[in-house]
Amino acid sequence: MIICSSQDPAGPDTLIVIYTRDRKLLGHRYKLDPAVTVVTIGRRAENTIPIDSDGVSRCHARFEKRAEGFWVVDNDSTNGTFVNDERVPEALLRCGDRVRVGNTIFKCCCAECGRMIDETRYTTTPIDGLTKAYNRRHLIEQLDTTLRRTEPTEHPLALVMFDLDHFKRINDSFGHLAGDQVLREIASLTQQHVRPGDVFARYGGEEFAWMLPGTDLAGAVALAETIRAAVAAHVVTFEEHTISLTLSAGVAQADEKTCFASDLIGAADERLYQAKHDGRNRVRS
Repeated sequence: MIICSSQDPAGPDTLIVIYTRDRKLLGHRYKLDPAVTVVTIGRRAENTIPIDSDGVSRCHARFEKRAEGFWVVDNDSTNGTFVNDERVPEALLRCGDRVRVGNTIFKCCCAECGRMIDETRYTTTPIDGLTKAYNRRHLIEQLDTTLRRTEPTEHPLALVMFDLDHFKRINDSFGHLAGDQVLREIASLTQQHVRPGDVFARYGGEEFAWMLPGTDLAGAVALAETIRAAVAAHVVTFEEHTISLTLSAGVAQADEKTCFASDLIGAADERLYQAKHDGRNRVRS
């Protein structure tokens, strides 16, 4: 994590896109000019920062210059505006804050931390470089944060862990570039079913995790089965080869004994191993 030591009372002056499904936007910078009192963000093309995404409202939010510095203000959007993973109606921005609108995350930077991000080549981004899903670290942070803030008995939280069956055979038969293509396509296929507020991550190798806030066990199993069926029906084309594959999935729901991310991950992993043991290409909960 990059820590900025700047004590600049003016706060951040730049927004840097550190996560987005649109690769062309990754790393893009938007200047917060004190001479421009309002910067708008939304799906409409006339916004200062247009984001063409279903999770973003037409005029989603605005960055507003006030005496204390820049504030982010939500415009009663459907899916909300989040600062450091907390949904807010408005918030004063500090250097290092992360603002999420839909599936796009901006990091608020002053000149100093902007240079530091340049030097680390965006290694602070919470995404996996190959699949463009979130990475394992971000998943664990989100699980731990959610478990600290909510009671599982009042606000259900489920986790799906899934693993591609016989993935080593794909690498051995077609090469690692084919394996990379498979991982990219499966991640993209799953992303089509990810809802606002969910966290879909590459957990490691050919294993993925899908955090489902507000979803009970039955709902999570249904979503996992949707992905299982979609993957089984999907064919990956690589050079002259066609590659068919399946996945196995384990599903768990947090309860009063679930204190840490590792508790929920371990429970879902146990079900995943059961799915493998039972013959693969299935969901267990």
